[in-house]
Formats: sequence, structure tokens, C-alpha cells
Amino acid sequence: MIIDDFLPFVLPHVKNCPNEVARHHIRQAIIELCDRALVWREYQDEVTTVADQNAYAYAPAAGQQVKKLLSAKMDGLNLSVVDPTMSMANTSSDASITGGLNGFEISPAPAGGKVIVTYSAVAPTLSADTVPDGLGTFAEQIGHGARGSIMLLPDEPYTNDAKGAAWRMKFEQEDIPLAQEKAFRGFGRSAPRSYAAWF
Repeated sequence: MIIDDFLPFVLPHVKNCPNEVARHHIRQAIIELCDRALVWREYQDEVTTVADQNAYAYAPAAGQQVKKLLSAKMDGLNLSVVDPTMSMANTSSDASITGGLNGFEISPAPAGGKVIVTYSAVAPTLSADTVPDGLGTFAEQIGHGARGSIMLLPDEPYTNDAKGAAWRMKFEQEDIPLAQEKAFRGFGRSAPRSYAAWF
């Protein structure tokens, strides 16, 4: 679906708001939902290792950014994913992978010519015009987040601090936890697959 598909969930509530302002805040709301609830998951393109190099950039599709590494394989074998907040030096001979926002590190550094495939929670970039149709499941929630942010913009015809704060509170305290619960339940029963997943 395209970003404009979310406009009906926003514009009727923020009269005189320019479409481009609404689109920007819709993207921001989708990014926040994806970042915090991990509802959009994709495989990234293969990365080929270089001998004795342990740091690599992700290879996401156009219009996507990686938010959290979920799993990875090297030459078809699962790598142990290490939480970056608890990362410690890997002293075993088994390879592990630690994901950041821009890339990942493998320990110990692999030989060259190995193929790494990562599977991550992703979000659209700020220039993306499309998102998976499955995110339409959360169109109303995304609308809450976007309209709240728009109403909180200062000195505009559509500024409404009280309503804006209320919509943002609903988005953060109700909508995102709901999406997190759906993602958790969906991920718990999903088998590995080679295409996008959303919940």
C-alpha cells in the first residue's frame, strides 16, 4: 500500500493540514510503530564475507531500514544472535552475530566468501512511498500517532495541544502495546520463511 492510503485516517481530524505534512507524520508514526512493536519483518539481501573482517553493513531493500536483527545464517547454518546490550567477547569457536542499527558484527571473524543472510525487524525510511499491505492492519493506530503529532505542531491552524497530547498518549500507551502483543503472538507461531512477515 502507499503512504497516501493512510491519509483518510489523519486529514479529517486536522483540517487545513497540507498533505505533505500529513505524509511526513504518517511515515514517522509507521517508523515508530515498527521500531517499538517489530511488526514488519524481512530477510535482507545476502552479504558475502571478506577474510578476517567481522563488521558488515546490512543490505535492506530500497525504502527500508533495519531496526532489530532477529536471526541470521552463514552458509545456511544458524548463527547465535547476541543482544548488543549484553554483548561480550566471544571466546568459543562457534560463530555469533551482534546486530546494530546500521550493520552487524560476527565473532570470530569468518573466512572470506561465506554468505550471510539476515532476518530483521524493519521500518520504512523517511523517503519511502510504500509499505507492505499488512501494515494496513494498524492504519487506525498509525492515524492516531500521526494526527497527535500534527496537532502538537506550534502555531498552525490545526494546532490543538490537548487533543494532540491525548492522541499521542493513546498511540504510545494503547496502540503500540497492542501491536507488540500481535507481533509477539504471530512471531511465536511463525515458521522461518523467505518473504515479508507482519502482524
